[in-house]
Amino acid sequence: MAYRGWSHGALRSPCVKRRLLAITVQEREMRMGRELSLFAGTFTTLLAIINPLEVPPIYLKLLSGKDNATHRAVALKACT
Repeated sequence: MAYRGWSHGALRSPCVKRRLLAITVQEREMRMGRELSLFAGTFTTLLAIINPLEVPPIYLKLLSGKDNATHRAVALKACT
């Protein structure tokens, strides 16, 4: 009986394929976890800096009594 080792025949074996597939799934899960953690950290930092819950009342108070065209112009200028 010949030793097959990591010859081409061994790579075609179902056990080796499952093991390689399991490694790639684990690597994907680790990468996804890191990317998700980075996204969550970045999103919460931006949310804390921008603080979108405070902006609308200030915007409305500063532009109270102005017409719709002025509201649109200020909003457009703020976004660009």
